[in-house]
Amino acid sequence: MGIVRKTSPRGGQVNPPGTLILLRHGQSTWNLENLFTGWHDVPLSDRGVAEAIDAGRLIKEAGLAPEVVHTSVLVRAIETADLTLGELELTWIPVRRHSYSTQLRRSAGRRHTPFLLWAKRADC
Repeated sequence: MGIVRKTSPRGGQVNPPGTLILLRHGQSTWNLENLFTGWHDVPLSDRGVAEAIDAGRLIKEAGLAPEVVHTSVLVRAIETADLTLGELELTWIPVRRHSYSTQLRRSAGRRHTPFLLWAKRADC
């Protein structure tokens, strides 16, 4: 069975859609203490480390292999990404770190955030 290629309304090929994997960070040390974390930069707890590794195992079992990772600049998110990619043996793929506060500054005074502008253009 081959790959089915579609043609866009404007002509030309359309690539088949990819798979989006959404992964929340593992338990942080403040989650363990039942504290609201917010933007406080706290590391993963021992349980959070195990959860991140387990996430990598589950992603591998599902036959998925990400090509790029997008994460925040917070240590708990970075640790989760690193541990998950380690389990997947994909530590070499690009990891792009994003700061929500930077996005807010860039979009100050705009009616729509960059994501919303992208979402409006998508043919979903």
